[in-house]
Amino acid sequence: MSQARDSDPVTAALTELQSLIREDRPLAPEDTAVTISIPEDLAKPGATTLLLGSRESQALRRAKEVVEGDLRFEHLGAQIADPLQQKLYRFASLCAIEPGQDQIPAFFSENEQPPEERLCFLGVEFLEVKEPFDLFGLRLLPTDHGDIPDSSRWFSVELPVRSVIAVPVTGTHLKLMKDRAATIADRALRALRVGLRENRNLNPLQLRFRLSESYSFGDHLAGWQTSADARWELMLDPGLLEMVNAQPVAQLAQKPHNDLERHAARALAWIEDSMIEGDPLKSLLFLFFALEAILGDRSEGLKAHGLAYRRALLSLLTRGSFPDPSRAYLLYDEVRSAAVHGEEPPPVSEDERLAFMWDVRLALGEYLELAGKESFETRRRLLRYLKEHPERQRFDDWLTEFLGGTWSKFLTKSGASLLKRDC
Repeated sequence: MSQARDSDPVTAALTELQSLIREDRPLAPEDTAVTISIPEDLAKPGATTLLLGSRESQALRRAKEVVEGDLRFEHLGAQIADPLQQKLYRFASLCAIEPGQDQIPAFFSENEQPPEERLCFLGVEFLEVKEPFDLFGLRLLPTDHGDIPDSSRWFSVELPVRSVIAVPVTGTHLKLMKDRAATIADRALRALRVGLRENRNLNPLQLRFRLSESYSFGDHLAGWQTSADARWELMLDPGLLEMVNAQPVAQLAQKPHNDLERHAARALAWIEDSMIEGDPLKSLLFLFFALEAILGDRSEGLKAHGLAYRRALLSLLTRGSFPDPSRAYLLYDEVRSAAVHGEEPPPVSEDERLAFMWDVRLALGEYLELAGKESFETRRRLLRYLKEHPERQRFDDWLTEFLGGTWSKFLTKSGASLLKRDC
């Protein structure tokens, strides 16, 4: 094997996977980590599945991550029906069925595409320039500049677009290339926006320029994508209004009357901010602000376990069931904590954001429902109710038995219960 091949990350990952699959060692059913259905055109009588142990499954996962991150193969994961997983399953099946043949060259010849270098043109709303500028290595152009592609059905430089930013980008799928270009442009505009604030004569409202929804790569390769902060019309009808009035949060339309409602109103505002904010990470942070407004304990050191615990217990005492506390714990511990401490948080998917938003909104309703049922007027009294409720011990036992691990340590450290101190 050549040094060039050894140094290629995709080749190295596929080589590891191929070698592990071809190791002649028995695999007991209980040791199986992944079961692959061999493609019909490769399957033989009595050999329709491929069993992978933990080492092989880890190698398969690493191969998928490496291939996904390589621009030569990004077009595979960008398709509507993501074929990458199936292509890797086929690769693994061929490695097992044809052990004497190297399957890696065929994988490259069938799936590799040479990355293209293109300029992505993105409209910028409310930021006007009269001449071209170099902006942190990018080109910021007036809308009448000759290098800008012609306006089309999908790409427009009409108002409120007042300039266009040209971003060089490389890849094999235009949509993903556009996304990368937009990220690069957003980063440049962010630095420009904050840097301009040094001029105190500028009105802060003048610094709200942003990318438009349309883009173009030239040669009639243009597109349009709804912005993260877009607004759509809604027709309010009696049925929708009746649904809203039936929810506990309806009482927060009035001025808060006590401490408990003031905390709830603050949580409501954070939830609203999370709904309007298009960035998944920022939206998630707002949701945690909302959850801490109603269930937070300032006296705690590490807050992830305690906040997730109280959120699940609140649901148990109002609904008789509860969401998996590990989700809130992991989002807080891995995403929220990393973000607020200046580290690089893992990405938050839209599905994760929406699921957590639904749960936090539900928690606010349960908070108000429990307060009304028990006539609580302070958040402190409600949290003490959670602490002293007899059902809490059964919940602790469930956490210890089914989740164990860090939850057992948390409960032990807390004296087998939450909040020995007054909230």
